[in-house]
Amino acid sequence: MVLVGEIIKLLFSAYLIIAEKEDSDASGDGFSKLLWLAVNAKKIILLVVLYSIGNILAYFALARVEASAYTVCLQLKALSTAAFAVLFLGRNISLTKWRALMLLVIGCILVASPSFNRCLMASTAKDSNSKIEVSIFESLLGLGAVLVMVTISGFSAVYFEGILKKSSEKITIWERNFQMALYSIVLLLLVIVSEGYTLDTPSSSYSTPFKGWTINTVLITIIQAGGGLLVAATLKYADAVLKTLATAGSIVLSAVLGHLLLGGVLDIFVGLGSLATILAIFNYTLDSGSA
Repeated sequence: MVLVGEIIKLLFSAYLIIAEKEDSDASGDGFSKLLWLAVNAKKIILLVVLYSIGNILAYFALARVEASAYTVCLQLKALSTAAFAVLFLGRNISLTKWRALMLLVIGCILVASPSFNRCLMASTAKDSNSKIEVSIFESLLGLGAVLVMVTISGFSAVYFEGILKKSSEKITIWERNFQMALYSIVLLLLVIVSEGYTLDTPSSSYSTPFKGWTINTVLITIIQAGGGLLVAATLKYADAVLKTLATAGSIVLSAVLGHLLLGGVLDIFVGLGSLATILAIFNYTLDSGSA
């Protein structure tokens, strides 16, 4: 699904590059411009590598810490993004906005509280004779991995925003999206090929990569691809911190829709967390104390 989503982003960006012909520093026209972009993508390759490391760390962490601890630590990316925006982009964030970001983290944790309860119930329901134990050292490694992932997430968002807004190269947002999708596809293909050689499964299982796909799978893939394009647009026309605010708002929306459509939990903690998150978003966006 991730690979197909990147292919969709690649084709969509390539079409806009060829059709719109915006003024940029990319040499050539049409397919020659696409070739130039593919060759001159050193800055984007670093970003692709960082995103890949973050994804690997996510699996590493979830194998060693409870989902509740993972969810709590993951909310710190709002603070790490703001910190990197101050360090690398010279952005001045007021105390009011820092307070709003802290409230945002607390609100997201409360909204995610039903998952904590499920984790606790699952842990108490385990067989007392179970041999599955995680040592304190492994847990610390998992928490460390989450914190590194949060740091990478904040740095990557600010780094991409800097490329789009402050780079000496005049490269359009769609050209950057093309570069990122292209090298993400290369990396994903390498992962798929390596798994094909390392997994102990019949070779016939790799001959039908779309086996089991339904219309829902296709729709989700398209939505994810569209979301990736919108993230780039957010960094171009807004900033990396506002992107984290939008993500937090989506957590609240997911909790409400999950309750209405899927019978999810919507208790007082989720309600307070949603209210805190919404207040934090308004508090941050309406404050004019940053530049």
